[in-house]
Amino acid sequence: MSALVRMLSNRRRPTNVSLQIPATLTEDSTAVKNASLREGEKQSCSLMVVGTENVGKTALVVRFLAKRFLPQYAGDADKTYCRTVNVEEKKLDLKVIDKIGKGLMTKVTSLEGLNEVDGLIVVFSCSDSESFNCCLDLLDYFKFDCKSTLNTPILVIGNKIDLNHMRKVGSKEAEKCVLKYPGCSFEECSAASQDDNVEVVFRSFIKKIIAESDTRELQKNGRKTSIGAMGSPKVIRAHFKRRFSMFGRDRNGST
Repeated sequence: MSALVRMLSNRRRPTNVSLQIPATLTEDSTAVKNASLREGEKQSCSLMVVGTENVGKTALVVRFLAKRFLPQYAGDADKTYCRTVNVEEKKLDLKVIDKIGKGLMTKVTSLEGLNEVDGLIVVFSCSDSESFNCCLDLLDYFKFDCKSTLNTPILVIGNKIDLNHMRKVGSKEAEKCVLKYPGCSFEECSAASQDDNVEVVFRSFIKKIIAESDTRELQKNGRKTSIGAMGSPKVIRAHFKRRFSMFGRDRNGST
């Protein structure tokens, strides 16, 4: 592991070309309503995608939502994407927050919106071992230092598996490292691939978030039902008070 993270990839993709993201995908973050599964209103889900520069975060999001590939994209600001997607024959309002990668590691402790998302996606490039090293640093923060994300489901994606000849991060070793963190899962894919590998990865993660949310809701409702059957604490105290007062009268009457 120590040898792995010290190796740096000297063959990065060019970043001097900037392609425009489809306008139908983006919305100003101030105009997007904070719809969350935690609010228990309509079926909705919000994700945040993070990672260092040149790992292909935006390319993954655009591939999933628009079914197209951005070869290069140099973003200079956070982007928010909103779409209605079908998940298991149900419509879901999806919000994806794509955090800019430049300078991420120096401002991770001040990331906004962490307490408003239902899931986190951390991206690294399989052809860049330093990006994987940063990924583990992010997991350290999210799972051990940040109270807002201690219980948030996290998916780690190893992107650019199409560049297998340039691979610097082994699949099995990366998965072993990631799964040591509670609540984390690991997948590999390629935004450049024409197949549906990216969509499968995103949809599986969304389904996992929904399932965990439903489980928590059922447990919450179950506790409320059991308490409701007994009555409120005030009613319970009054009930026992009446019973004990009756016992007192019986004893007094028999003496």
